[in-house]
Amino acid sequence: MNDWTNGLVSAPPPPLKRPKITRGKHVRRDRKLTIEQANTIRTLYAAGGVSQTALAAQFEVTQALVSVLVRNLTYREEAAGGLS
Repeated sequence: MNDWTNGLVSAPPPPLKRPKITRGKHVRRDRKLTIEQANTIRTLYAAGGVSQTALAAQFEVTQALVSVLVRNLTYREEAAGGLS
């Protein structure tokens, strides 16, 4: 027999339930940037000569956010209407 069956160790806690977020329907109210700022970052990066890290520092966001911005994965134009 082991400690579990002897009752010496309590059962493990149940797994945490995380809220399900449906892609494209979750509206963020705490955005770090406006759509205009996101488009400015895209334009500056596309022009070349500036790194994602430099843009992140300039706009006070993370490099990861700049990366998804320039790949157009977030802050898309339709986001202005409340999506994404």
